[in-house]
Amino acid sequence: ATNVFGHSARSWRELLAQPTLSSLLERGGPPTLILQGAADGLVSRERDYGALVQALSEREDGSQHALLEGLDHAFCDGEGRLDPLLGERIAAWLRAR
Repeated sequence: ATNVFGHSARSWRELLAQPTLSSLLERGGPPTLILQGAADGLVSRERDYGALVQALSEREDGSQHALLEGLDHAFCDGEGRLDPLLGERIAAWLRAR
């Protein structure tokens, strides 16, 4: 069997058959918090984060998004330190629910 990036064709078919996060957000569901580091090199700010923000724009359920300046994909600064305010940002959003 041929593997692509270590996964079989069957695994890829199953993964690709799943609904995208943006389509799930458009359909509703629980309030959602989307955070992205502005220096994230793995997730596209324009394509991925932008699509999620667009999907949230129609919702009035307390869903929020934030682009966190100076942070990477793991929410670390340029020196590899985790943002000390990250936990508080998430906790504050959860407390508001």
